[in-house]
Amino acid sequence: MRSHFAGEGNASITVADADRLKEFLYYKNERSMAFESLLTQLQTMFNIYKDQGEEDPEGQKIRILYKKIQTNDLDGVIQLLKT
Repeated sequence: MRSHFAGEGNASITVADADRLKEFLYYKNERSMAFESLLTQLQTMFNIYKDQGEEDPEGQKIRILYKKIQTNDLDGVIQLLKT
């Protein structure tokens, strides 16, 4: 089973899934998606890239997280964390 799921075709599908998450995943508020769910999905995306040898540096991962949070409620917290 490992050789079947580790094949090139399956790897491209998972990278495509990670690319889709990177493009369309955003946090607006708790009503539309829990913040914990955003973090879990981002971690899944980062793990897929890591497994495929396309891992982002830690600093870039943090910038992606900041970019995905699109709510004015957390602007102050994000600015504090950036400093």
